[in-house]
Order: sequence, then C-alpha cells, then structure tokens
Amino acid sequence: MWFVLALVAAACTAAADVLTKKAAAGRPAHILALARWLYALPVLAVLIPFVETPRLSPKFFGLLAVMVPLEIAAIMLYIRAITTSPLSLSVPFLSFTPALLLGTSALFLGERVPPSGLAGVLLVAFGAYCMNLPDLKKGLLEPFRAILRKKGPRYMLAVAAIYSVTSALVKFAINETGPYFFSVFYVALLAAVFVPVLAAAGRPVTPVFAGWRALLPIGIAIGAGTIAQFVSYTMAPVAYAIAVKRLSLVLGVIAGRVFFGEGGFAERLTGSAMMLAGVALITLA
Repeated sequence: MWFVLALVAAACTAAADVLTKKAAAGRPAHILALARWLYALPVLAVLIPFVETPRLSPKFFGLLAVMVPLEIAAIMLYIRAITTSPLSLSVPFLSFTPALLLGTSALFLGERVPPSGLAGVLLVAFGAYCMNLPDLKKGLLEPFRAILRKKGPRYMLAVAAIYSVTSALVKFAINETGPYFFSVFYVALLAAVFVPVLAAAGRPVTPVFAGWRALLPIGIAIGAGTIAQFVSYTMAPVAYAIAVKRLSLVLGVIAGRVFFGEGGFAERLTGSAMMLAGVALITLA
C-alpha cells in the first residue's frame, strides 16, 4: 500500500507542475506560489480528525524560523523554473537535492559517503550532462555549462540547494510533532506568513481568489500529494517512500512532452532516468 501512496504522491507532484505551467499565462509567480499552499488547505483539512496537537518546544519554533523563509524563497524559484523553462529541462534537476545533502553531511558532519552514495552522485551528474547532449558539439564540457546558462535548470539547482537544508529540518520537525500535525500546520503557516510578506512587498494577493477556477486544481494536487506522501511515511521506511516519490522527476519529463510538446525528449528522458537511479542509490545507501 505504501508503494501505491508514494506513486500517488509522485503523480500529484507532476500534475501540480503541469497545472501551474498551464495557469501561468498572465499570472505572476507569487500568485501561483500562494495558490499551491492556500488551495491545498481544504484537502489537508481531512487530516484534522486524526491530528493530535503535540507539545511544541522552543526547538520546534527555532526550526520554523529557519525553514519558513527558506521555503518561501524555494517556492518562488521553483515557480520561476517551471514557468520560464520546459518542465523536462527543469524538474529533473531537483534530483541534486539528495546529492547535495550527501555532500554537506560529509563536509560538515564528517559522515562517511558509502560507495553506493558516491555512485548515485555520479549518476545524477551524468544524467544532468545527458540532459544537454545537443550542446556536446560545442565542446566536451558544454553540456555542463549549458546548465548554468539556462534559467530553468539554474533556478532549480538553487531550489535543490535550499531543499538539501530544509529536508533535514523537516525530518527533525516531523520527529518533534508527528507527520499529520506537521503537514497541516506547516502548509497553513506558510500561507499565513506569505500573505503579509507579499503585502509588505506591495504585491497584490486578491488575484489568487479572482482566478480560483484555474488555481484550485493546483492546490488540490498539492494537498492530495502531501497526504499520500506523509501516510506512506507511516507505512514504510521514509527512504523507500521518498525514492518512489522521486518518480515525479521522470513523470515531469513525460508530462512536458505530452501536454506542452517539449522537444529533446529522448535525451531528457534518458538523463532524468539516470538521475532517478542516482537518487535511488543515494536514498537507499
């Protein structure tokens, strides 16, 4: 059952990306970002009867003080990545999150990188190289240079770097409060904090309500995916569930081709499959 739920989480993530890209015309990034959290709340509300309010420690609030601004920065970069670049060329670069997390753990915590983890990092890097194989005719290192030249991959690499920090903090927060409470509380908190931040920056938020018909399905996909993800965590080792959920990287490439007619399908599908294999090796190391 956990495997099915993790697959549902992957499919919901890919669906949310497609719906966000379709709704992007004429809408600023902050409205699309807010919609992902705001319209997920009605779906997440189904968890409330199962939520037990834990005792919230000062450590938990300290974690939130770090996580919330990072999460807001990450979602803005994420939205810009998928709306200014093909899905098939941006989404797979999220696979660098576990690779970067492995590197920072070795650098700052002195953790030993197992051979399978190192092999996973190399697969992720080679998969990224394959994503830009058409640039190979310009030079052997040109596929790597193309990653930094193109907005989508560049933005998504920044998101991956942020997530390599927040993913560890989320794990601590879930251990402090439990998965059901945290999933509802955290999304509600992000939406509640984001609105005054936008208001202070002079960004209008009313369009998120005026365009609810196009934006509501995005939130539904995010909410359903969040529930499936966290329930799967209670039924199987988290590492296994995350590895399956990362299928969203490949689904994003396929969705880009099916819904937006994106080119370079063969090399992007091959590259994303290599990156997914690398993520699996790192996650299960």
